[in-house]
Amino acid sequence: MFNVVIIGLGNVGARNSVIKTLPQYKRNHLEAILKFKELNLVKLVDKDPKSFNKINKYKFDKELFTSNLKELRSLKIDLIVISTPTSSHKKIISECMDLKPRLIICEKPLTEDIVDDHSIINMLQNKRIKLIVNYQRRFESNFRQLKKILIRKEINKIVFRYGKGFLNYATHFIDFLISCFGKVKRHKIINFYKNKKDYDIDVCIEFKDNLKVFILSFQNLNYDVFEFEIYDKNSKIEVLNGGVELRYLKKQKSLIYKNYNTLNSSKISMSDYGDGFENLYRRSIDFLENKDTLSEFNSKDQKYFSSLISSILNKK
Repeated sequence: MFNVVIIGLGNVGARNSVIKTLPQYKRNHLEAILKFKELNLVKLVDKDPKSFNKINKYKFDKELFTSNLKELRSLKIDLIVISTPTSSHKKIISECMDLKPRLIICEKPLTEDIVDDHSIINMLQNKRIKLIVNYQRRFESNFRQLKKILIRKEINKIVFRYGKGFLNYATHFIDFLISCFGKVKRHKIINFYKNKKDYDIDVCIEFKDNLKVFILSFQNLNYDVFEFEIYDKNSKIEVLNGGVELRYLKKQKSLIYKNYNTLNSSKISMSDYGDGFENLYRRSIDFLENKDTLSEFNSKDQKYFSSLISSILNKK
């Protein structure tokens, strides 16, 4: 068994769940970890003692909880999960390095500063500690299937719409795009607004083969937005509700006008959305068992991603 510590017991760390009509995948780090017999939870850490009471349904022994990172020093730890506010990531990761875990999973974004990002990445590389920043769509089965479709197609254009901030939402999609199409050739800021907690940015990103992706922000909405449309010569794919719903529309002859074509819904077999956390920990276990190198999570690519996001935030 591999010893695990979770630092931060908020929604993503320990309290998110799914509505009953969806497949009952685990939607937070704690529940996903508890599913695997290979993982042994040795400490739950949060600076707010009240957070422990909010997860008392698990009936954990009180000795499992602490608000003091120093208590971790006597433990052998293989995996540390950090799901605290972004502003705390650098300090916590720095304190965790001496604990010598083999793997750190940190919620996105790593930090809000390119210098801090690169500093953390370099320090972890020197300590030979693997880092995964949890851009979760990389691990979702339906997004991995979608990636295979996109690689085969000659994509004309992609339009992505998001709410709740550029760092919070849009970076998820940019990370997914890079995993599909490689490095960005260029980008152009269309609109830019800094709000209290995040950014609202409209930007056009261009990949190889002149593939353009338009990323558009929406504010002042009373509903969630994470959706995109993928256009190629003969079809369109729509991804709605954060990935829960996927529609494939194929070219057909118009029912109204001669010599015109329209789009009509067509069947496409895809996995249900929601298994990202479980797949994250399956791969983490494989890494700890030396069955998977997690090669895509390397310092070079992580620095590249950090630099790209930083250049957008600095309107360069």
